[in-house]
Amino acid sequence: MPRPTFRLLLVGGQSHRSPTLCPLALVESIASSRHGGNGAIRRALAKIQAGGVDGVVIRSDFIGHSACNSLRKACKKCGLIVTLVSGGRTRAQWALEGVVRRLDG
Repeated sequence: MPRPTFRLLLVGGQSHRSPTLCPLALVESIASSRHGGNGAIRRALAKIQAGGVDGVVIRSDFIGHSACNSLRKACKKCGLIVTLVSGGRTRAQWALEGVVRRLDG
């Protein structure tokens, strides 16, 4: 199996139930505050601003509007690929794979 090349952040939902298998990517899953991720959005924003990720997938069904907008603005400011996805784990997995394809170019 190839070594992970990209660092992706998956935000929203239950982190222990989120898809983390993605070829060529190391995926960090951050829970929404509703699912026990208290302070997780702040940690995600700090990681984005510090340049610790290459792309972000936001599960919009699981986070609030203000958190989603903050994440999107931070990604735009840092020039990162950000993808919004609604639905379950399969759609989140597809979104992660799509971000890797865009990064791999």
